[in-house]
Amino acid sequence: MGLRARNRVIQAALEDLGYAQGVADPADYVAILAVSADLPSIQGQTAERQTVEPHMGSRPGQLWQERAPLNWGVETVGSGDVAVPPVFDVLLRAAGWSRVQLTGTATVAAAPVAVGAPTGSWTYTVETGFTGLNRRRVTISCTTAGGSGTAVATIAAPAVGLGETAEAAYEVTGVAITDATAITLPGGAEITPTIGADWDIGDQWVVELVPPGIEYWPSSDRVQPSAIVQYNMDGTLFTIPGARWQLNYDATVGQWPLVNLRGMGLWKPPAAAPIGTPDYSTIREPEVLDYAAFDLFIGPADLSDAEWEPSGQSRTLSGGADVRSKSRTNLDTVEISNHALTGEVRFDCPAIDDVNVWVWPGVRRRIRSVTGTRLGERCEVVERNAQILGVTTREDGEDVMTTLRTSSLPVSGGGDDEVCIRFF
Repeated sequence: MGLRARNRVIQAALEDLGYAQGVADPADYVAILAVSADLPSIQGQTAERQTVEPHMGSRPGQLWQERAPLNWGVETVGSGDVAVPPVFDVLLRAAGWSRVQLTGTATVAAAPVAVGAPTGSWTYTVETGFTGLNRRRVTISCTTAGGSGTAVATIAAPAVGLGETAEAAYEVTGVAITDATAITLPGGAEITPTIGADWDIGDQWVVELVPPGIEYWPSSDRVQPSAIVQYNMDGTLFTIPGARWQLNYDATVGQWPLVNLRGMGLWKPPAAAPIGTPDYSTIREPEVLDYAAFDLFIGPADLSDAEWEPSGQSRTLSGGADVRSKSRTNLDTVEISNHALTGEVRFDCPAIDDVNVWVWPGVRRRIRSVTGTRLGERCEVVERNAQILGVTTREDGEDVMTTLRTSSLPVSGGGDDEVCIRFF
C-alpha cells in the first residue's frame, strides 16, 4: 500500500551545533502545526554533459546542489503569555528575524513627539514601564502656561482594543508639570519631566506606550540562525538541516491570520521511522478575522496626528528575506540574501472629503494591524515607515475597495527597524 498524505508530522529546532549540524538535545524540537504543507521532495541543479555524439538525443546529466523545499504556513497566534515566544519562534528566527522581549521602561517612548509647532519644549526620564494591554497614543496638552511648577496639562488617551483586552478612554486634568516630579500615564507608566522653554496654552505632545510582548525585527546580520527540520511522511523520515525561509504575512477578513514560509534545507536521504504522536498541546487556536477580531490603522510615520481606522478587508506583507543556495569548495549552504519588504492593505474607499487617499502616493505612513483579542495571543504587524507606491481600486459587490501598495523603508540609517511583528 502506498503512503498516506494525511499521516505527516513536522517538527523543527534551531541548530545549536553549527550550520547544518543539528541540535545537541532532541528535546529542543517543537511540533509545527503546518497549513498547506508541501510534501517532501528533492530538487537541485542539473549539470548535463555537452559531448558531441552522432544523435539528437539527451546527454547524461547529474544532479548537484541538492535541496529539500520547505513550504507551508502557520496560524499567527501567540503563546498565551506575553513573556513567552510563539511555538513557531524557530521558523521566524530562521527566516532572518531577530527576537526581542519588550518589557520594563522600554515600553515607553524615549521622547515626546510634538504636535504642530508648540512654543514650549521638554524632555523626560522614564521611571516606570507601561503595563497596559494595548498600544496607546497619549496626548499631553497644556492648559495653563508657564515653566516648571506653573505649567498645567491634561493627559488623555482614547479608548482602544477589542474584546476582553479592550481598554476605556483615559483623561486626567489639572496635572502640574514640575521638574523632577513624576507624572502618571495610562497603564501605570511614570515619567519625570524636565521643562526647557516655557509652555503655552494649546501646546501639545504625544507619548506612545507599547504593551509588553515578544517582538520580531528584520535582521541584516551576516550569519543568520538556521533550523533543522524532521518531516515524517507516513513512516518515511526526512531530516533536513541548514533550513532557512522567506516570510510572508496574510490577514484577511473571514480567514485565519497566517505567516506563510517558503524555504529549503540541505537534502539528506530519508530513513524509515515510526511517525510518533506530535504534541500540539501548547499551540493556541486563533480567532477567525472579522470586525470583532481584526483592527487596521493608518497614521503619520512621526505619530504627530491620530491614526485613521478604515474599514479594512486585508493586510499582507511580502518578501521578508530572499533565500538562495550557495555551493563552493567546502561550503554548501542556504542563505538569506535580501530583506526588502513590501505590503498591501485593502479597505473600503472613503469619501474624498473624509480621507483623501489619492494624494498619498510617495507619502510615508505608519500602517499597523492587530489580529485577535486574547492576551498573549494577539499579533500586531507594524510598518513603521511605509512609503505608498500606488493606490488602486476594484469593485466588491457594490462597494469600492482601495488597495495601497507599500514599500517598507528603514526608519534610521542603520535599518532593521522598518517592520515589527509582535505577539502581546
